[in-house]
Amino acid sequence: MNVEFKDLIDYCYALSLATKMRPTEDSVYRSICRKYSKRFSTPLHLVFEMDLVNVILNVYEDDLTDINLVDSKFDSAYDAIRTMEDPSYERQKEEVMDKVVEQAIAEEAERVAKGMPVAKPKNTVSAFAPKEMSKKPTGGSANLSSLSEEDPG
Repeated sequence: MNVEFKDLIDYCYALSLATKMRPTEDSVYRSICRKYSKRFSTPLHLVFEMDLVNVILNVYEDDLTDINLVDSKFDSAYDAIRTMEDPSYERQKEEVMDKVVEQAIAEEAERVAKGMPVAKPKNTVSAFAPKEMSKKPTGGSANLSSLSEEDPG
């Protein structure tokens, strides 16, 4: 069987497109191996010989390196998982949120009834600013002789 080089290129290109649209186990495996090879500067033929679980874990863990777990999209993923585990989770979550809102409304009503001003945010820039020193140093020195001694440890 004599196959022209151009026909081979066309065949491989068509196969690549087909597996891109409908990935197969083999195409996903090759894709993960390519990612590992690029990210960890490992020749592809060596990646194919490595432990598959190790390759997959390292690629996925590296994918998640820069993800902020406090991000709201993870909250929705977490909620979806919890709802699948426990169908009453969504109802319980709503009940907790309702209690928090009721408590906040009650605290605000109490503040207004007492005529108290709106509380300032606790974490403002001024809270972190250095406070004025009541008595400024007028002299003194630091004994740095211990830095020149050898460490006995």
